[in-house]
Amino acid sequence: MDYSIENDRLIIQMPERVSEANAAQIKEKGLELLNKYIGKKVYIDCRSLKYISSSGLRALLSIQKKNGKDKIVLKSVNKEINEILEMTGFDSIFRVSKNLRKCSVEGQPIICSCTNGWLYSLGKGIMVKVFHKGYSLEEVEQEMDLTQKALICGIPTPISFSTVLCDENYGILFEEMEATSLATLIAKNPQTVKTYAVMLARLCNELHNTEIDPASLPSIKERYLNWLDTFHDKLQEDSWTQMRTMVNNMSDANTFVHGDLSLINVFLVDGELMLIDMGSCGYGHPIFDLQSLYASLIAIEIDNPGYCEESMGLKKEVCRDFWKTFIHYYLQDSDNPDNFNEEYQQKEKRMNQLLAQYYMLKEVLLDGMRITR
Repeated sequence: MDYSIENDRLIIQMPERVSEANAAQIKEKGLELLNKYIGKKVYIDCRSLKYISSSGLRALLSIQKKNGKDKIVLKSVNKEINEILEMTGFDSIFRVSKNLRKCSVEGQPIICSCTNGWLYSLGKGIMVKVFHKGYSLEEVEQEMDLTQKALICGIPTPISFSTVLCDENYGILFEEMEATSLATLIAKNPQTVKTYAVMLARLCNELHNTEIDPASLPSIKERYLNWLDTFHDKLQEDSWTQMRTMVNNMSDANTFVHGDLSLINVFLVDGELMLIDMGSCGYGHPIFDLQSLYASLIAIEIDNPGYCEESMGLKKEVCRDFWKTFIHYYLQDSDNPDNFNEEYQQKEKRMNQLLAQYYMLKEVLLDGMRITR
């Protein structure tokens, strides 16, 4: 029985047939691999599997029991095997991922780039987001799941249908929209900076006042704390303690947070703004969204000159103007949005200082994730 290790995943390949003739060997090899690679997420690749007997199912059950509470993923399961799993109730014991529909984007028009992939039009009212190489099926399925949950919560985001395999990369099928990112619109006409900055500020105020049931989306604060715990050994103890204290001291909130907000993943659709790239969304304090936007427009450009033009096609001065307008209208009283008094200027200054601190925190965490990806 072949297997491979991909980052934190143990992937076990199933043969074409699993019966009494080889079930004991598969069980023995599976348990041996789990003992050898403790802590790895376990996937059993079933793309070659065409027949499985009751003894084969018992072998899988023994491997799952050894794995504990974490459900093993049975990936690329065909229709016939899936019917067996459903009839026997094994679909509730394992996490079953059926064979993916395949599609090709060769010759298809690119709608735009996303934070972690590209959007292509497939025609007939369908578009596909193709993720960059290295994104696992689990990560792609998680983004689709969060996209669907956000839509149910009333967040403006496109309808997603299913995960697909596009050549060697995974993707998500969406309803197609006549959509253009804010980055593209502003690059074409920099005079629209104020218009779109005000629109985004109003949308963010609306989102950050949208109460989310904690059972429907993950906690952004808990995500940051988990990241810190994961990379504890890669950070100096003083830095780790300081960062964890900073996150713990953040006020709890049950409002919607996109989690990775930038001008690349905010679209204009029929005069209204819509969000994509929902893989980081959840509930929490609005500071997590403000930090992401501030980083993409201001902070990263300071550390890496030319970033704004390379990533969004925008000059740094345009990004700076967008941020100044956005944060002003986001923070200001809607009854008097053009008031630039001293009190407001101090409020904006404190906010920018706080966002700079959170940018440094996230950069440390992202560096740790880049090492492990």
